[in-house]
Amino acid sequence: MNIGRSLMCCLLLAGLAGGAAATEDTDTPGKGGWEINLGVSAARTDNDGWEYGLPAGDINYGVGERGQFLLGGSRVSLREPGSARIAGTGAAVAGLKWRLVDHERAGFSLAVFPQYAWTPSKSAERRGVVESERSVILPVIVGLHTENTGAFLEVGRKLSHNGGDSEWVGGFKILNQCTPNIECRIDLHHSLVSSVGRQSTAEAGFKLSLNDSFILVAGVERAIGRHNGNGGLSINLGIQIVR
Repeated sequence: MNIGRSLMCCLLLAGLAGGAAATEDTDTPGKGGWEINLGVSAARTDNDGWEYGLPAGDINYGVGERGQFLLGGSRVSLREPGSARIAGTGAAVAGLKWRLVDHERAGFSLAVFPQYAWTPSKSAERRGVVESERSVILPVIVGLHTENTGAFLEVGRKLSHNGGDSEWVGGFKILNQCTPNIECRIDLHHSLVSSVGRQSTAEAGFKLSLNDSFILVAGVERAIGRHNGNGGLSINLGIQIVR
């Protein structure tokens, strides 16, 4: 009953703001550790349709005590009003996170997380399932930690290699161990594209530890303020496997 009540409280919190965290943290799985994320997502499009990630996920592997290799991707299904549903392989991403500074006593950490994103399916591009993506993402992440709370600031640049617009991105995330089994999350994220404009989102969510290896992850994201692009709602639900 206590877990059920805590879960309901976190779902209500998520509904007030906004899914899967946009802002990264400085944590890594540890030497030889695995973190696998599998889930589904649904995002509102500009034309009042829906874009689904069925499934979406990533695999993370600990490289030493301070490094983390990431490989992620998704299967995208797009349904627009008045059009037939189309589906295909979504964008993929590969990256390497590395903690440059890690002062446990001071509760301070600093990491870089260069990534490369691309669309592996030309068929999905031609049919309009996804836009062409060839870009390098170069973020710097600063973390402040206490016993039960972590705050993370991310600032970076996304450089397009296929004629698209480059982009500045920033985010601020707070994590708190709300109960022994539940970690709550609040995230504010901002992006700036020169030819499109600015977009800000707020999101909230939680992780519920089912046991030492399986964690339930859920969240909701919504655009705030003036924006261009997907100004609607994004919902995420998944499972995290830690080994």
